Amino acid sequence: MIFTVRTITIVGNEQLITNQSPLTAPTNILYFNKKKLHDEVLRLNPLVLDVDIQRVFPNGLSITLTPRTPVLLISTDTGDFFLDKHGEIIPGASTVYDRSSYVQIACNQNVAGGEQVKIAAAAAYAFTLQNYPEIQPQLFTCAHDRLIIAVEELVAYVPYEGDIEATVSSLHFLLKQFRIEGQHPKAVDLRFEKPVLITDWYVSASPSTAAAEAE
Repeated sequence: MIFTVRTITIVGNEQLITNQSPLTAPTNILYFNKKKLHDEVLRLNPLVLDVDIQRVFPNGLSITLTPRTPVLLISTDTGDFFLDKHGEIIPGASTVYDRSSYVQIACNQNVAGGEQVKIAAAAAYAFTLQNYPEIQPQLFTCAHDRLIIAVEELVAYVPYEGDIEATVSSLHFLLKQFRIEGQHPKAVDLRFEKPVLITDWYVSASPSTAAAEAE
């Protein structure tokens, strides 16, 4: 029969579709409810962030998947949990993604829903937006009064308040300067108006390049 759905092509990682039942619903590419199919795919497949559905005449559908990408990993006694950029758990992600490829977060709070966890996830995502991908964090730790980021053989103290994306951008700039200069402090404290560098157990002024940028 003409326009009967005979083929459905998945564009993207097919492993993201853990429940294929919505894909069996369309029988005619002219008359099926595209919005309903879209919503059902998202509802039953938490690894999928968005889906684009296109008719392919005369007998096909093309479904393009946008993944709900993890940015952080929390390991607990009950298993590994991947978090998206909003700090929310991505159910089933441990069956698809390799834990060794993701930055871990150490936190005593609830795995999901805690404000500090959400800020850490936003910081992890902000690192992916920088134009110098070689600089990547190794560990995030949620302390009581600050977020601690282990990166480039130093630790950075980041406030929970303020624009986390701008803070990460400033940290990224400093790390690039340290690479150029061939040395770096033990820690960088970004909780103040200007970065404070901590080296050899004493506090020093920021390098001239960093000071100029901060102004």
